[in-house]
Amino acid sequence: MPSYKIQGQLLGTLIDAKRPLSTKKVAIFSEVSWKTARDNLEKLFELGMVYRGRVGNNKRIYWKNA
Repeated sequence: MPSYKIQGQLLGTLIDAKRPLSTKKVAIFSEVSWKTARDNLEKLFELGMVYRGRVGNNKRIYWKNA
């Protein structure tokens, strides 16, 4: 279930990174599980708060324009 607190953490991570990050890197930098990061990043994408792209067949990247 998406959490506003976790979503804030993930947004902060993406803003600080100033570049696209994979779901795995967002999870590591935000200190949450990969699944928690993925679920919340997808919710942020649906809300139009982050951008999403693909690298290769399965790897998703996310970024936030400051």
